[in-house]
Amino acid sequence: MQVDSLANPIAMAASKCRVFTRSLVRARGAPACHQSMILGFVNAIGLLCLLPTTSGVEPRLWPELRVSAARETYTLEDWIDVEVEIANRGRSPLFFSNELVWGLLGTLEYSVFDNRGELVRPRMVIDDGVFSFRNSDKRTFVKLSSGESIRKRRQFPVSGFVPTAGDYVLRVRYLSRSEVASFMGTPVWNRDKGPLLASLRFKVKNPH
Repeated sequence: MQVDSLANPIAMAASKCRVFTRSLVRARGAPACHQSMILGFVNAIGLLCLLPTTSGVEPRLWPELRVSAARETYTLEDWIDVEVEIANRGRSPLFFSNELVWGLLGTLEYSVFDNRGELVRPRMVIDDGVFSFRNSDKRTFVKLSSGESIRKRRQFPVSGFVPTAGDYVLRVRYLSRSEVASFMGTPVWNRDKGPLLASLRFKVKNPH
């Protein structure tokens, strides 16, 4: 994954906007001088968005949450092996909570949606029931340099996620419980920085 291409999502949107605007003004038959003025304005916005979002002293921070499974298709009698990974895709080291814990008191939460985008009520509550995070205890932090990651794998019964066969999306959210901004001089991905999100598509078929 290219970090620079993702480091400024506004720039990506501006690029798409330029293509859309160019097609729009031509389709509406605007005079050539007006086309040049409009496109020049949009290009200027794009160039501004491409400017560094930091002062250049601090490298960008860019964590990524990934969720994966061993396969895509299951039956209701199967177990799904879910692996969650948090990776540092930025150029600066970051501290994360090393307690990847499922549940309301943990750092990982999930939701399941059907192929119509409607929320599916789970048949079981997945909660590790663990919360022991202490902001000043170095044992609760893990330092990730650029390109490094931490992982956690856990098996869940498919019938605990969904009640019937169909196509589904498992959405996972990571939210740090830490409130400190830095630890030992290194930034911490804390609660104020917001959640990280990832999704996984899977299918459930009726057994033959």
